[in-house]
Amino acid sequence: MHEMAICCALVEAVGAELARRGGGQVETVRMSIGALQGIEPDLLISAFALLSEDTAMAGAALAITRRPARLQCRTCKGERAADRHFHCASCGGTEVSLLPGKGMTLDEIILRH
Repeated sequence: MHEMAICCALVEAVGAELARRGGGQVETVRMSIGALQGIEPDLLISAFALLSEDTAMAGAALAITRRPARLQCRTCKGERAADRHFHCASCGGTEVSLLPGKGMTLDEIILRH
């Protein structure tokens, strides 16, 4: 369950940012995950709730945005979100390359007022 390890790093990163900014109580943590990352969002949300207990993140929401897999067409050179058939949305071509889609980013930390 690599979601737990990812969540440990997330809680550590948010805690470090809070310390750098002088503290605060977190309301929401927003992050983005590439579609090919192989992460189950519900498991990540559960791990976040567990690991954030007794921290400034206790009770905070973890909002996850999934970034779609992307393709580059070898025919028209267009780059688009992948459809379920892996065709180019611009020219209909099937000669496509799957672009890297494994990234994760911590996008925003929203503090309570």
